[in-house]
Amino acid sequence: IIIALDELESFAPWTILSGGNPALHDLDDVVTALHRHGKQVAVETQGTRWKPWLARVDRLCVSPKPPSSKMNAVLAQLESFMTEAFSAWLEGHLIGDAFGDWVFIKIVIFDDDDLEFARQVHEQHPTLPLFLSAGNDAGRTVGNPTRVDTRSVNDVRLDLMNKSEALVTSVMNDPVLSGVARVQSQYHVLLWGNKQGV
Repeated sequence: IIIALDELESFAPWTILSGGNPALHDLDDVVTALHRHGKQVAVETQGTRWKPWLARVDRLCVSPKPPSSKMNAVLAQLESFMTEAFSAWLEGHLIGDAFGDWVFIKIVIFDDDDLEFARQVHEQHPTLPLFLSAGNDAGRTVGNPTRVDTRSVNDVRLDLMNKSEALVTSVMNDPVLSGVARVQSQYHVLLWGNKQGV
């Protein structure tokens, strides 16, 4: 890993650990090596498993899977995770003056049930920044073994922008989320569609 880290030194000062769930792994040595090379470390995790090394990262994105993912017991796991994260922050995490300076929540929205889930999460954690992102149908269209999305890049972009517009409208009209949730787009999808390996 040190050779790869040496090659990273000319890149941006942040390294983001994501993809799948990084908290399934022991990445303590990776965080240590990245910090040693002057990198700040952010992690995006589902918020289902707490690992002690997470207390050492510089920014923590908790992205719980909404109901459309068909994962069970997400809220219970999330609450356990957030309790651990808050304890770790209280014990000496020096990022910001508030817990929300270190941790934020991001939820991908596919349907009304997911939006209701976002409301519940926000109501349980009203002081944390909340980001919502329109779901990209790649997860559904490339669920086959080849993981190939046969739509054109422009079709993928248009689909995502239409879904993003609908999400913005829903959030603006929502009595709980309006003025609270920030809607974002998946910029990598807007640039490259669902191309693998970019």
